[in-house]
Amino acid sequence: MIPREQTTIPTGKFVERYTKRADILTRAGNLMEMGYNVTIEWERAESDWRLVYWKEMGKEAESK
Repeated sequence: MIPREQTTIPTGKFVERYTKRADILTRAGNLMEMGYNVTIEWERAESDWRLVYWKEMGKEAESK
């Protein structure tokens, strides 16, 4: 379950690319359990799955 590519975009969001759908679904589930917001997109041009995840710091601080 190693991402094909892993980057950080300026907004503080993390991006990982996977070629297998099962791998990205497993990773997304794990991230959601850790409190991350997650989006998954199919990139037709690259023929892979793109996972974007981030954590909203303000909401986490309010809940404590």
